[in-house]
Amino acid sequence: IVRAWKAIKGQGFTSASVVLCSGEKSLVTPDFVDAQLGETLPRRFDDAGIGAALPDPSEDGTLYLMSNSTVQLLARARRRLSRDEQSFTGDLGPALGPCRFSMRSAAITPKNHLATCCGFEVQGNEVLDLGPIDSESDAEAKLRKAGDDVLVTALSRFGPHFLREVARKLAPEITFDESCRSMCEICEDTVTRPEVVQVLRRHADAIAATILRMDEECM
Repeated sequence: IVRAWKAIKGQGFTSASVVLCSGEKSLVTPDFVDAQLGETLPRRFDDAGIGAALPDPSEDGTLYLMSNSTVQLLARARRRLSRDEQSFTGDLGPALGPCRFSMRSAAITPKNHLATCCGFEVQGNEVLDLGPIDSESDAEAKLRKAGDDVLVTALSRFGPHFLREVARKLAPEITFDESCRSMCEICEDTVTRPEVVQVLRRHADAIAATILRMDEECM
């Protein structure tokens, strides 16, 4: 990290960030990284996991910061780590609302697929993986098409908790991981499970009608 950080300084990038997830038992923490770099980087998130205002660019024109997320039990971590290794145990409120990253922070996977977000590994996911791309115009077209997808729209407007609760009502026989502590954990427990997605797709028209009704109630 230190060598890479020194190599990118002053190279004309718009932004550069150290992306770090840490928990109560982590040895590599934001403070540890600061000590290794010899500077204190602005934090992207506060102690409650809420996004802070972005700092101004430095004198060389690049915005430098640390994306200091907490440890989340996603993918292999769900099988290998225990809940006491996750540092965030507070209010679930922020995890129950709309996903501010879905479609607004699209990402390209290592295999050159366009994903609606960068929350967890979504390669091959029926909802979040928009497929391979070969040009900027292709990516833009796929994003426009994804904007018409009811489930993607629901994630952006109301979040994965909304979809999980819809699936729970439609198929009460499906059980969910009630220990989820973050939005990404709730999302993974919802959209990566074929039986859940199948139920949601089967009732897409009803979900779309619910979204429209909720929009009208908010007006």
